[in-house]
Amino acid sequence: MDLAEQAEALRQAMALQGVQLGHHDEALHSIQDKVDQITTALSTLIARLDAAPAVAAQVPAPVQQALPAAQSASAAGTAALEPRIPPPAKYSGDPTPLGLFLKSNDVSLSSSDTSSSDLSLSRR
Repeated sequence: MDLAEQAEALRQAMALQGVQLGHHDEALHSIQDKVDQITTALSTLIARLDAAPAVAAQVPAPVQQALPAAQSASAAGTAALEPRIPPPAKYSGDPTPLGLFLKSNDVSLSSSDTSSSDLSLSRR
């Protein structure tokens, strides 16, 4: 490659880099404009938030409506009808109760596929 070809290749490379720098400059200005817009919006929201407690104090509290006596009695009655089931005993590490459970329920699994359709439980 002679000197003239090298100079031309260098000029083309610099021109391409100049174009890329121009695009980068435009992108940076666009980003800066968006950051400025976000900053302005955030400042507006902060100002509104600072003013909000005074406005919120003027809003009356919501009024709770009392249930009719029949509805409140039925709601209390359904809670009382549900059985109280104590939590199970903590596992002590002894596998014997588990073996008894499995024997009493006759759990069988297929050796080829362990999908849920192969699991069968039958009570003895």
